[in-house]
Amino acid sequence: MELKSVVWICFITTLFLETIPFNVKTSESQPPEETPSSIPVDYDLTQKVSHTYLKKPLIIEYCQVCSYKGRVDQLKKALSSVYPSLIVVEEDYPTPQPWPLLAQLLSYLRIAGIILLVAGDHIFSYLQTNYPPWYLYMKNNKFSVGIMLFFGINLISNWMVSSGAFEVIYDGQVLYSGLKTQQLPSVDDIIVLLGKIDN
Repeated sequence: MELKSVVWICFITTLFLETIPFNVKTSESQPPEETPSSIPVDYDLTQKVSHTYLKKPLIIEYCQVCSYKGRVDQLKKALSSVYPSLIVVEEDYPTPQPWPLLAQLLSYLRIAGIILLVAGDHIFSYLQTNYPPWYLYMKNNKFSVGIMLFFGINLISNWMVSSGAFEVIYDGQVLYSGLKTQQLPSVDDIIVLLGKIDN
């Protein structure tokens, strides 16, 4: 198989992988986005009080490369109305090794590849060495190699660190785990769970 065919197969594979949510933490699918939920209709916001039992911060650990920021902001806004004194802390859910390390190595590989595409001739001339076969391929197929470097490696790196996590934690207790439920929580879910603690 020609090297050009291999490059295109790798690129198409990365596009395919990007369309398949993958959870590197549990080897299950990534939590799908749900239609945003509002505050329960039977909750009277006019009776807001400072809940003395919720003195500790609520921690939301989530996959920051999974585009969950909107849901986090929605939860924070709703909870600030229901629990005015509650502090909500956002944290990036730690992706288990070796995925972050591999993603970092791929980013270095992409930078090195881009440098070779732009200034490879000057580098090998300075080193006074002949062009290796793999560089000749890069030189003669700059478009396809450039696509792999700019898009393919980036897709693979994001896939490696996408945990799909959305963990809601209060006082060391996991109230909601997106890794277990395989879906994002609604505002109703979190308010009900906090209400059980409050009561």
